Amino acid sequence: MMNALFSLYQFAFIVFLYMGFRVLFRQHHSTLNRVFFSLSVSLAIWSFTTGYMLVATSQASANAWRQFSTLGFCLMPALFLHFFMLKTRFKPLRTCAICPGLLYLPGLTYILIAFFNPQAFAEGQYVLMAYGWTFLSSGSWLDWSYNLYYSSYFVIGFSLLIHWLKKANKKREKSQARLIILSLVLAFIFGSLTDTVLPVLQIPAPPLAVLFALIPAFTLWYTIEKYRAMGLSSQNIVSDILKNMGEGLLLLDMGGRIREISDETLNLLACTRDDLMLKSVSMIVAESDVHRISHLLDKENRKPVRNLDINLRRCDGKTFPAIFSMAPVFDDWNDVLGHICTFRDHTEEQKNEEQIRASLREKEILLAEIHHRVKNNLQLINSLVNMQQNLSNEENTVLKSVKSRIRAISLVHEKLFRTQNVEAIDFSDFLKDLISHLSMSYKKPGLQIQTHIHVDHVVLPLEQATPCSLILNEIISNAFKYGFTGQESGDLRVSFVQEKEQYVLTVKNDGKTMPKHAVESETFGLGMKITQALVQQLKGSLDIQHSGGTTFRIQFPKMNTSVPPRF
Repeated sequence: MMNALFSLYQFAFIVFLYMGFRVLFRQHHSTLNRVFFSLSVSLAIWSFTTGYMLVATSQASANAWRQFSTLGFCLMPALFLHFFMLKTRFKPLRTCAICPGLLYLPGLTYILIAFFNPQAFAEGQYVLMAYGWTFLSSGSWLDWSYNLYYSSYFVIGFSLLIHWLKKANKKREKSQARLIILSLVLAFIFGSLTDTVLPVLQIPAPPLAVLFALIPAFTLWYTIEKYRAMGLSSQNIVSDILKNMGEGLLLLDMGGRIREISDETLNLLACTRDDLMLKSVSMIVAESDVHRISHLLDKENRKPVRNLDINLRRCDGKTFPAIFSMAPVFDDWNDVLGHICTFRDHTEEQKNEEQIRASLREKEILLAEIHHRVKNNLQLINSLVNMQQNLSNEENTVLKSVKSRIRAISLVHEKLFRTQNVEAIDFSDFLKDLISHLSMSYKKPGLQIQTHIHVDHVVLPLEQATPCSLILNEIISNAFKYGFTGQESGDLRVSFVQEKEQYVLTVKNDGKTMPKHAVESETFGLGMKITQALVQQLKGSLDIQHSGGTTFRIQFPKMNTSVPPRF
């Protein structure tokens, strides 16, 4: 019986240490975790020394082992109470800096008495029974004061737990409180009976209180495991992520074998956990994309890869498009331990994108058709003007100006129709075509005009392209008609550049300098009114210089509206 009881104490010693270290390693920065660890160590010391007290070879040896056991059972009530205060968020413990120290003062006092006043500690009688040595209390002041300390601390702890149970509004907290109270009541009753009541009544009994202490200690450990009584920890977080994450998640070792799987992964791949665990990640990748994943598992590859568009394979053999990301996991020495992979089903997104592309293509075709019809209608109007002009044998300058303006607008729509972008045009190409058309229209016999064009890569939306084309038509046509009168040659310089958030359009001819009053005369009146009105429409400014020829400088802001990307 002695050997069996001794083995039971040593088993309890191992269990106490296991629970303490397991909780500490969960989150060693937590005060609650450290207190539980200290409680487990104190109970382990108590169990270890009590076991050797039972099998001691003499009374002196039994007294020595009991003396060392004070390191456990004297601090145990304070550690239990400290734990309960932290668990129930006892306010004075948080506001009073010296309160934790005061909790341990009685226990430390008993330990000092045990080692520095062994006679007072040894008052009582050691009895050798069949199960080993046991201690009968003499009823000394030291025994009664310890019983008062031990009982009062547990009563305070009970009160805190009952108050916590009444105030708790979460099922998790209520369940914890009930379990802890029940286990503590059982341990207190049976432990007090064997280690306090019976020794005072001089009835020999084995000191089983430390074994009964397994009940509340195990309960606290169980609540930690099941109810997360210790709060957040890295293990809790990982467990919850794997369970609740809305995307597929895999943890791979260095060989690319699957070590952890999220619940959503099983749903997306239509697999069971046994189908995937310890299998190569390549089994879930379509054959056409295996090579894109294999090089990511290289030991030398330390860079994460995000949003890779690949095809994954379900356990039933069907494939589906997915957005796949992979990143290495490093240890404290910056060596790669494995990889973490996340993915999501891209099927619905692809369908939505295709629908958007189809809708955009339909709108582009519709806009292109509109531009085409506008261009055709303008050409029809232009043909009507030509017919009217052909009815008279004389050249009609008014009709020619109208035709020029119609052609400028028509050219804008023609460019929009011929390009993939139906909302904006490359103005550099447009400008060259417009000048070429005007040069042909207003060409005079014996007059050689050299055109010099300097245009940045400027893309104008339709809202700016149309007024710009009309402005250029008015200025350049007037330059051809009036700027080189009486000359055999001349230069026409056109510049269109972007300066920060402004466009600058400059048209200069080196012909006769036209005085200001001539520009404002009736000959130029309609063209200038059109030009000024269009400049205002562009929210720009017009500056005319009359030296060394005539220079028109127009400046207007770049539009803030962005053109959507084409597919």
